[in-house]
Amino acid sequence: MKSTINNIPNVLCISGHDPSGGAGIQADIESINSCGAHALSIISCTTIQDSQNVYQVIPLEHKVVEQQIITVLSDSHIAAVKIGLIATQESIQIIASSVDPLLNTPIVLDPVFSAGGARKRLSKQDLIDNLKKHLLHKITIITPNTDELKLLTGESHPDIAAKQLLDAGVAYVLLTGTHDEGTLDVVNTLYSQNAKQQWNWPRLQGCYHGSGCTLASALAAYLAQGVDATEASFQAQKFTWGSLQAAYQSGKGQLTPNRKILC
Repeated sequence: MKSTINNIPNVLCISGHDPSGGAGIQADIESINSCGAHALSIISCTTIQDSQNVYQVIPLEHKVVEQQIITVLSDSHIAAVKIGLIATQESIQIIASSVDPLLNTPIVLDPVFSAGGARKRLSKQDLIDNLKKHLLHKITIITPNTDELKLLTGESHPDIAAKQLLDAGVAYVLLTGTHDEGTLDVVNTLYSQNAKQQWNWPRLQGCYHGSGCTLASALAAYLAQGVDATEASFQAQKFTWGSLQAAYQSGKGQLTPNRKILC
């Protein structure tokens, strides 16, 4: 079997559907395609949301999630995996077991626990605990913001919290600083067991819908192309910052990142 389609690597992306097109699986597809890979999209749930907020999350039956994954894996070689919103504990366990055969395949987890301008909570603590138990140790790079990092660890200090995730088996933590509004620039930090690297990006004035999805998906696309974790993290940030700078108003709320720009 050929490992790529016309030399374009496949990224298996698992996430929810956002009908506003700002976040979720559409953000994954746009970002991955713009960054040189091909998105194989698995729907974990659908939502009722717009550019202003999420009003309801409707999980797909976990057997449907499982059959989507099985069907795609039987047909295509996977060069990277990107995981976003997971709505049920059963789906977490299915996804965790599904990635086991993908040896040495980089897996990016965007821990989507809240959304919308009001940062509405989407995941209960038992689901977060289940994710930590079954999936976390299989992740190559996790991309939390400061709020998500605290929900995952219960720890406020980012260095200590990141160390907890690394000790749990995650290879890298790419912490985004967009929620730390006390800083002039957005400071993003890549942690590994032996290193810590930071990047400063000019803070943009808008409020954006789907920036986290954009970053994690772009990161997966670069990893799928064989780029090392540090360079892939930088390139994904560069793409995300550019898409936010070129964002547009698609609804009455947050701006939609313009992921149609080419890397």
